Amino acid sequence: MAPGPARSRDVATKISQIRASIEESKAEAINLRDLERDPSTHGPAQEPAITLAGLEKILTLVPSTAERLRPHPDIKGAYLLDFPDHTVPVTFNRQVLDEYAPDIRLLTYGSAELDQLLALAWVGDVQLDSGEFKIGGEIVRTVEELLARMN
Repeated sequence: MAPGPARSRDVATKISQIRASIEESKAEAINLRDLERDPSTHGPAQEPAITLAGLEKILTLVPSTAERLRPHPDIKGAYLLDFPDHTVPVTFNRQVLDEYAPDIRLLTYGSAELDQLLALAWVGDVQLDSGEFKIGGEIVRTVEELLARMN
């Protein structure tokens, strides 16, 4: 048995309401493209606490680590890192790494070579004071401030 005219009108009305609701939702919807265009959703770009260049500067100036790093005789921007039982070619420069990998290693945080170098130099983890790195009671925020405190 076919539905009566009243029921058909009710179904048609409900379908129209659902379609209208869908159209309203489309107008209010936020998609990823909208977020990409909205500058308020992107936080400010944060600089790393120390760059590879800053790490290079510190490790080549501090005597306990500098004594193990010799300029590479054939590769500009590279070093020979001397360990007690072997020597490893390393760099702090990603372009040098790209050109000479896998024969050269990037000396950075998380690398086995840096961990071993720091252990040989008796460099341990520094405890932060209320979330801040301090030397002589003064907060150090940049490599330049660190180098100034070392001199």
